[in-house]
Amino acid sequence: MNRILQIIIVILLITSCKSTEQKISDQFESNYKLFVQLKVAALNDKILNSKLEKFTSIDELEQTTIENLKKLGLNNVQYLILSKTDCPESEDKSIEIFFNGQWHLQFLPCDKIKFRKGEHKIEGNIEIWALDNNWIVWVNHDFIG
Repeated sequence: MNRILQIIIVILLITSCKSTEQKISDQFESNYKLFVQLKVAALNDKILNSKLEKFTSIDELEQTTIENLKKLGLNNVQYLILSKTDCPESEDKSIEIFFNGQWHLQFLPCDKIKFRKGEHKIEGNIEIWALDNNWIVWVNHDFIG
């Protein structure tokens, strides 16, 4: 598991007295500029844009995108997917980052998939933490999938 997810999910969850939602939100806020840089790099990555809706291996990404992942300590990334959205309020695409295991980091530009900053949800085997109104971290607890 990469450094930022360890910090967000493991270390902070165990050692802090704050709620889970607050711990995740605090970590995101302290690295917000890096998340914006990652979003811009991924949205402008010509390789990702040429492979819309497809798993793109970290090895295939443009160097700028890889460097932004590393700045955030996201070293355990397997794939990224850039996807078109049907939201009228934004021309941005969604970005999903797949880590080894069941962890995902996702940017959702649409207001129709609305999360409140710091919100925590469990929907079946999926556990979601909203980092802000557009960024979420989620894990699939179903070992099959």
